[in-house]
Amino acid sequence: MDTLQDKIDHYEDYGFEESQMEQAREGLENGLSQEQVGFYYKPDFNEDQMAQARIGFENGLSQEQVEFYFKPGLYDSYMAAARKGFENGLSQEQIEFYFKPEFTWSQMWEARMGFEHGLSQEQVESFYHPDIPSEDMRSMREDLERQLEPPQPDLADKQSDDADDLPGM
Repeated sequence: MDTLQDKIDHYEDYGFEESQMEQAREGLENGLSQEQVGFYYKPDFNEDQMAQARIGFENGLSQEQVEFYFKPGLYDSYMAAARKGFENGLSQEQIEFYFKPEFTWSQMWEARMGFEHGLSQEQVESFYHPDIPSEDMRSMREDLERQLEPPQPDLADKQSDDADDLPGM
């Protein structure tokens, strides 16, 4: 049976940069299988991109979910936008909606936050356009989220109601 060091040594024979080898090492040390590490340990990816796949596997994502976002040529910040959606329980349909190259990662973040905070796809569509800056999207998203929140009872009313329950009142 191979030791952890044997597995690490196996990946060092491929001529990768030290920072890339660190991603293989870290994955194996954190309990990933050789198949999972082999999935992301490829010369087409830099260490930051490899880290997005590694973190996805470490956080329990399936290979299908990681395959969805782990593509050559994508910035690691874009990969993180999809990974975090999966990790936070969004459906693949929701992630497919916002994971598009015409948007910046910060715009994707706003759409993801909308879904995570309970907005419908129709509500997210109302502010999710490539020509709307992410700062404006945030404001629009937060306005929609406030509409979802139930009104909070007035604290003064609550205190007076509690006073009625005190002995001797």
